[in-house]
Amino acid sequence: MAFQMGNPSPLGGSMGAVSNAQTQTGPDLEEIQTEALGFQAIAGESKLRLLPSPWPADSLPPPTASLLSIASKKALLAAAGPESVVIAGTDSVRQAFSASADGNIKPYTPQLTIPIGMRVSQVAFSADEDFLVLSAETGGGLAVYEVQALIQGNTQSTFQLPTNGAALRALVPNPTPETAELFAVVTTNGELLMANLKTRQFLNGSQGQVLKDGVSYVSWSTQGKQLVVGLGNGTLCQMTPKGEMKGEIPRPPALEGDQHVSSILWLENNVFLVAHTPSSFEAGQALATTYHVVTHQASKASAMMFQKLPEPCLPFEMSRLPHFQFMRRLKNFPPNISDAIVVASTASVDIGLVTRSKTPLSSDVSAEVSNVFTTTIMADDSRRAQLPMSEDMGDTSPIGVGFDLSSKDKVLRPLPKEEYDASPGPLPALMILNNEGILASWWIVYAESIRQGTSFPGLVAVGGTQTQQQPQAERQASSFANARAQTAPPFGQTTFGKPETKKPGSMFEGPLSQLANNALASPGPAFGATSTIGKPSSPWADGATICASTQSGSPAFSRPSFGSTTPMGATTQGTAFGTAGVIGARQSPWGKPSSSTPVATDSVSGQPSLGGGNISPFVGATTGNSFGSNTATSSQAPTSSGFASFASKPSGFLTTITSSNAESPFGKVTSGAFFDYGMEADT
Repeated sequence: MAFQMGNPSPLGGSMGAVSNAQTQTGPDLEEIQTEALGFQAIAGESKLRLLPSPWPADSLPPPTASLLSIASKKALLAAAGPESVVIAGTDSVRQAFSASADGNIKPYTPQLTIPIGMRVSQVAFSADEDFLVLSAETGGGLAVYEVQALIQGNTQSTFQLPTNGAALRALVPNPTPETAELFAVVTTNGELLMANLKTRQFLNGSQGQVLKDGVSYVSWSTQGKQLVVGLGNGTLCQMTPKGEMKGEIPRPPALEGDQHVSSILWLENNVFLVAHTPSSFEAGQALATTYHVVTHQASKASAMMFQKLPEPCLPFEMSRLPHFQFMRRLKNFPPNISDAIVVASTASVDIGLVTRSKTPLSSDVSAEVSNVFTTTIMADDSRRAQLPMSEDMGDTSPIGVGFDLSSKDKVLRPLPKEEYDASPGPLPALMILNNEGILASWWIVYAESIRQGTSFPGLVAVGGTQTQQQPQAERQASSFANARAQTAPPFGQTTFGKPETKKPGSMFEGPLSQLANNALASPGPAFGATSTIGKPSSPWADGATICASTQSGSPAFSRPSFGSTTPMGATTQGTAFGTAGVIGARQSPWGKPSSSTPVATDSVSGQPSLGGGNISPFVGATTGNSFGSNTATSSQAPTSSGFASFASKPSGFLTTITSSNAESPFGKVTSGAFFDYGMEADT
């Protein structure tokens, strides 16, 4: 089996040729063992059964599925199972780890369930935590929910953005609240799009809405002003959210074979952590992933230095191929840690760690091992993090990873070998969801921070952006923290009652009461969306809003705008967005456009634009082979298109460019000019 590039490489050759830029192979980075940093299980061996049902062992999520997202300021988490999405309070989740129950796997009932009745592949909160965005495993599309409405128990999406039947490899929110409306979207066909929740459209670049072809993964800069885009041929490029190319990064000189960029972190203006994974593989094969720290050396014009990093988590045999790596970063943990990067691979039960510290974290190496990245192993086995075994004692795989920064409580005995009764303040927590729906969580304990009385500044309690701390007894009284609804709500209803009949504060007590009141008192959702709060209709009722367009005039190159032939913002007729009969039906809850919806065509040929006859660069979702996705049976996977998909009636999506004929903007970079930092000093 191979992960193939159907279109010619923009750099020439299926694996991507090294450009004229200067490249340098730097010294390999080290692996160290440390007692200065570790993972402390949140409640001993306890784990939480977060999802109501596990993912089927013979039909696991695609490797790139990301099915857990945490909104720390609002103290919520969202996770997706095979047929539903659950919403839970993080306080409630932490308390449940310590609940009295037989065995180490504790039962748990989330406070809200969105009974979608289909498989979801992407779950992500926006950076300002005002919106939750979902995408279906088959057919893609974006379903956008107001968090304020979810808090009240309203399970109706605010609007949807169709992706014309293309499923997603990645859905990456902009990291800054100031531009939280932007989501980078990578389809399984390798197209990069930029969704704008404010305008409810995909942004247009110089050649239309497809900003880049052949894309395997993306990462935002820390300021959210640019992206670094990993390609299927192993190269990378840097661009703005509108697709303006700023530079390129070649493959590492020593990288052999057909390998794609499987994961990226943009760490600093000129520093990147990049993972490459083989694109050709055999079923059941454990693939070795190669990690590099890539540095643009400003002192040497256009020079890139590649330093190989020891693999943080060794692979095992698993059917989710090719492997994908979740990489989550804690930046500037005082007093001395500059970076602590958690790495979780879909091919490993071990959770890896990459660090960079101003002072050495290990006494076993020379003092020079500081201010450089290292693969960091816990010297004490009890301080390592590892996924739980399956019920039949087999290995499990991560399907979602995130940091919970919402805790307000001190952690007891953070350094067992030292005389500290409790941490000076709350600690960041790592949460990982596995394919069986089991949630594991660990406190991240930095010994020197405990000794010096410092706290991680990203914690909500430290930043002061969360609601005022309340006594533990009051938090335990929260109905959101302790709700135990035993069954999913009936179709079109919720276990919280009808929102319009509730008064502010009537559904919530304790720490989330102010949050609920704020939601009810809000003059309207962010990004100018029309609020659905209080509507008594089914979440899938007729007349749902489809990506209302505010764009006027013709897009660039006189190509049709996104969905231009679809009545934007108009009420759909007939069976649109509401034909799913009962919960559990495999039809998309957002349905398909009515039969009167025109088919978008290419502006020149007049033929339907989707596909264009080109071979998919990453093998589309409909083949069942998209990056290791399993072809599920009718009893396990949806057979219809995804959220708001126009698969049977193609819209203008992908009409803007036929990649085989269009000139790649990637090739327009001036030879030797790798990075243009004139745009802004800090990206």
